[in-house]
Amino acid sequence: MWSTLLIAQAIGWLVLILSSPLIFIFTKKTVRHLSYVILPRDTILQYQSDGNITEAYYIKHKLFKSASFRKLTPEEIMQLESAK
Repeated sequence: MWSTLLIAQAIGWLVLILSSPLIFIFTKKTVRHLSYVILPRDTILQYQSDGNITEAYYIKHKLFKSASFRKLTPEEIMQLESAK
């Protein structure tokens, strides 16, 4: 049977565990990693030579289909360089 002291200790331990920042950081990183595995983000693949972007490809990930690639135009590459 649960006594008042055991209930108070259980609540205290629960508060201590849930308020620990390390657990929140670990949980956040784990959830973010799993979400990126399940639903990958779109990416830009850049090839650089002497600090300038020579080619860039936009990779659009899809959940149930294979990824699609699109080569970026020189204007879009200039926008990428100005955004640095």
